[in-house]
Amino acid sequence: MKYYEEGDYYHAIALFEEVLPLTRGKIEGEKAQFYYAYAHYKDKQYILSAHYFKSFYETYSRSELAPEAEFMYAYSLYMDSPIYSLDQTSTLEAINAFQLLVNRNPDSAFANQAIAIIGELRIKLETKSYHNAKEYHKIGMLKSANIAIDNFAKEYPDSDFNEELRDLKIESSFKMAQY
Repeated sequence: MKYYEEGDYYHAIALFEEVLPLTRGKIEGEKAQFYYAYAHYKDKQYILSAHYFKSFYETYSRSELAPEAEFMYAYSLYMDSPIYSLDQTSTLEAINAFQLLVNRNPDSAFANQAIAIIGELRIKLETKSYHNAKEYHKIGMLKSANIAIDNFAKEYPDSDFNEELRDLKIESSFKMAQY
């Protein structure tokens, strides 16, 4: 814990790995596993921290630390979510994890923050979809552009981008008719 408190997460992780097998089934083991997950999070190893937080709340579901661990599992996935132009698998996983947290505990201290983050992640997915549709149009894949625009309108009916994309669809449909 001294290494953890001093911010030396590399050494804290190494020592937690030595301690965890010795403390399994004891109160100390619960806290050691919780701080082990946090050490990975604070060391910016978000995939590992997500794994260890999930393992913690599944193993110690009755612990007073379990709600925080469930939130930190989802938050670790959120922190691993890349910019909109890259693969959004971890973004979708984070949305699912936050939504599950809200569904299980709508009155928890973490529910409002989870809902706000879900909104932020959905905007990222919306932005990716918008740029994909525009890119199809730009490179001349007009039929694909129309399909992407239709899918965008179905997925995000209240988006501010819909008007611009409708104009692009008219333009690409006109170009397709000319060929």
